[in-house]
Amino acid sequence: MGVIRLLALAAFVAYSRGDLWDVTGHDSAQETAADEHHRGDLRIAFGSCNRHDRAQDLWPAVRSLSPDAWVWLGDAIYADGKVDNVRRYGGRAFHRDAYATQNEHPEYAALRAETRILGTWDDHDYGFNNAGAEWREKEFAQRAFLDFLGEPRGSPRRARAGVYEAYTFRGLGASGASSARLILLDLRFHASARDGTLLGDAQWEWFERLMLGRRTDARGADEGADEGADEGAEDYYDGERRGCVAFDGAEMNENTDCDPVDVTIVGSSVQVHAHTQELLAKMGIGMDIESWNEYPAERRRLFDLIAAANSRTRSLVLSGDVHHSEIGGSPAGCDLPSELVEITSSGMTHGVMEELPTKFLRRMARHATWGMEYLPPWLFPDVGNLRRRRYVGYNFGEVVVDFGVDWDGSAEGLAEGLAEGLAEG
Repeated sequence: MGVIRLLALAAFVAYSRGDLWDVTGHDSAQETAADEHHRGDLRIAFGSCNRHDRAQDLWPAVRSLSPDAWVWLGDAIYADGKVDNVRRYGGRAFHRDAYATQNEHPEYAALRAETRILGTWDDHDYGFNNAGAEWREKEFAQRAFLDFLGEPRGSPRRARAGVYEAYTFRGLGASGASSARLILLDLRFHASARDGTLLGDAQWEWFERLMLGRRTDARGADEGADEGADEGAEDYYDGERRGCVAFDGAEMNENTDCDPVDVTIVGSSVQVHAHTQELLAKMGIGMDIESWNEYPAERRRLFDLIAAANSRTRSLVLSGDVHHSEIGGSPAGCDLPSELVEITSSGMTHGVMEELPTKFLRRMARHATWGMEYLPPWLFPDVGNLRRRRYVGYNFGEVVVDFGVDWDGSAEGLAEGLAEGLAEG
């Protein structure tokens, strides 16, 4: 694996009704000026929790970035709702109509015409709040969701039990030798609290093949691979090579290319590190929020997989669901040997403050969110040379991967590297 000169994890930006708010603490004016000229080798915009029946003010800001892809991380529409204070599924016709309404939104339709739309789902576009493997409409929901994304009729994704998928971006960097992969997990189709599983055996096997480049059985155990097997081409993804799409320059195609990559971005519809929710719950402000914490064995397996793949790829997690944006993750030596950054963007049309039932709780939550910025590092450490930050307004996220700027890992070094890159180019 080649050296990654810059993985711009700091390039996550939240937008509140069109106003730039820089969650990394950099000067927003400087960031905006830099972005106008230095777009990096790969630019992905992402978001979640978008009510199709409400005002959607963020799409002009998304379009202004000219991203290489827009990624849904769940709840692109809401197929359920409350009637007489009882939550109900709207039915198949309503489900499809909701997707049609979203696709017809003028600014979103313009984005679809300009860039590739990718995504996975969460509970509300799956069909029902917190639904999992037991959901009676999951096969229909999969067809409707893939139709919404414009997935080709003959796509292998349509024959899969679940909507998980991976996309490989190659030809990046000045030499064209760098690469990145986006892996979108399905945390609904096989999720079972009773069985303690989120992904299911087939999805775990697929995920492990992509991360480790070796064949695994349904339980994820290596099939005859020794400790150095991940270095041999013969042990890479087998002949099926399911779920990979190659990206070369400005176009994606259906090339089944699953070789190792420099950067891996894992998309999870719910949070892996739900630290904010844990703290709020301890303050008595807990809400009905799902996370990987509810599946400790699956969470541990995820961390072990990312750790095992660390010599092959640099990993980053994106998530949604919680109706606020956040930078968090695991410092080195906490959940896994190396640090793992998670960037959450959630709440494109509605936010967490609107859902708290009383002014007192809203005030408490706002103060708690503000106060978390000042917690001591030994209690709530920063991760990835980034300050942990939260934002409770409407937002979407952006990740820029740049292989052409030197970076020593510090925020100061990032600014200097970007300045040098602009001066050179």
